[in-house]
Amino acid sequence: MGKKKAATSKEIGGNSSNRDEELALREREWCHQVIVHRENITFAQQRWVFAFIAAVVIGVLTRDVPPGLGVLAIGTLALLGWISDGVQRVPADVAIKRAGSIEEFLRSPQSYYGGPQLSGQIAASGGRSQIYELLGKPRVFSPYLLVCLPATAIVLIHFCLQAYQ
Repeated sequence: MGKKKAATSKEIGGNSSNRDEELALREREWCHQVIVHRENITFAQQRWVFAFIAAVVIGVLTRDVPPGLGVLAIGTLALLGWISDGVQRVPADVAIKRAGSIEEFLRSPQSYYGGPQLSGQIAASGGRSQIYELLGKPRVFSPYLLVCLPATAIVLIHFCLQAYQ
């Protein structure tokens, strides 16, 4: 992706309403780029966490990793991935909310557009309460549950079968 030169107010031209609409459309595109970038980072991170969890399960099944250590490793990897996932999603969440307010402006001619605010809102975001709020959303925690519960069950079942032999 090449960098695009930002347009000046003369290049945008027109009256204030047209200029605001053009700026709003550009900021909405910036929001989309932030969302896509952060989602790509999040999914890449999830792939690594899930690959490590799979490696731990394979290690337990091949008896290279003790089952107790395997359960501990799966839980630790899931916890670290889940927290990191929540932190990574904060800027995307801010961009999603900002895009919503931009779309509200574009739909309603009576509304006010305060100019591009995305960078300031992202810089001001990231407080603990916002991270905690995101950690509780199903789109953040459910992938970790869907991978870790079966992985832990496999390790525990393997341990129980091994204990009875």
